[in-house]
Amino acid sequence: PFNQVSTILDVVNYLPIPNGESYDQPYIKGTGMADYTDQPNEDGTGGMYHEVDLEWDTVKVTKTKITAYAEVTKELEKVPAASYAGAVESNITVSLKKKLAREIVVGDGADGHFVGIMSDKVKADLVADYELGAINENTLDELILNYGGEEDIESKMALLLNKLTLLAFSKVRGNDKRKVYTIDYTNGTIDGIKFYTTSN
Repeated sequence: PFNQVSTILDVVNYLPIPNGESYDQPYIKGTGMADYTDQPNEDGTGGMYHEVDLEWDTVKVTKTKITAYAEVTKELEKVPAASYAGAVESNITVSLKKKLAREIVVGDGADGHFVGIMSDKVKADLVADYELGAINENTLDELILNYGGEEDIESKMALLLNKLTLLAFSKVRGNDKRKVYTIDYTNGTIDGIKFYTTSN
């Protein structure tokens, strides 16, 4: 069959924790801002420094288990015409990858399940919804400039798209009837912005 595993699986960072258990991972929500301080008086008093604090929170990283199982009989392994054992082993590997790639995107976050990117269990301060509307000649700029903080443009951004959304990008035409977006299907970019596809 055609590839059935989303490319998102290739770019997800992971931390191996052998025999790991669920744990709380702290992260920084925000930083303070410095302020003016009066010069100290002649006797050395006053001029107290402005105190700034980091704003911390935690997110629960939950232990989960995903499995796949298949059997090959000894008789089947001896059949010379085809590598049945290799095919079965490959099927197990692909089935695990398919599940992981799916859960990364739409994992429901139930007890013992992945919390996917699209899950409503993701903390509200970690994501921001943006109403996009139909794909048009301004969509890519809207995505780029509405993502991240207010101080800069995120240089390592990437888009996660369904192939139908990618098709919509490819159909956008300017007044001259020429394609607005340059899509490089080999390297996975739209006008230089990296994209990954998923059926989920």
